[in-house]
Amino acid sequence: MLKQLGKNAIFEVSISGGKTTQVIVKDIQQAALKNQIQNVALQALTKGQKLTMTVAIHLVGSEDLKEGVLTQTLNELEIETDAAHVPTEFQIAVNEMTIGDTLTVADIKVDAGISVLTDPEAAVAILAAPATETVDEEEASAEAAEKVAE
Repeated sequence: MLKQLGKNAIFEVSISGGKTTQVIVKDIQQAALKNQIQNVALQALTKGQKLTMTVAIHLVGSEDLKEGVLTQTLNELEIETDAAHVPTEFQIAVNEMTIGDTLTVADIKVDAGISVLTDPEAAVAILAAPATETVDEEEASAEAAEKVAE
């Protein structure tokens, strides 16, 4: 269910007496050497309650970049919001970036009701020029002179 809904999904659980309540996943404990969940801690939600959580950042559109090397430097945002505005992830379009561009937290548009707690100047993604091998001009001249001397 966590894979389907995501770790920030709000869902209802039935408690004793047939009552249902909305909850969010507060903590997940996994076995150290296995990809197996051992315990899931849930937090009951009350109307108007503020939640502080981290939300994943997914870059979309990188396949449309014609040149450069895209590096994602921040994988999640820390936010504060109420239960009505909890996002499962932030999808950030990077297809308009050009070499030398840096996408920062301040560039991310969030819905009303969400406060971003992560530093607004923090870099999320950088599009850099691809690394190229440069041959020192003096080395190239020396090699050319050696070839002429032979």
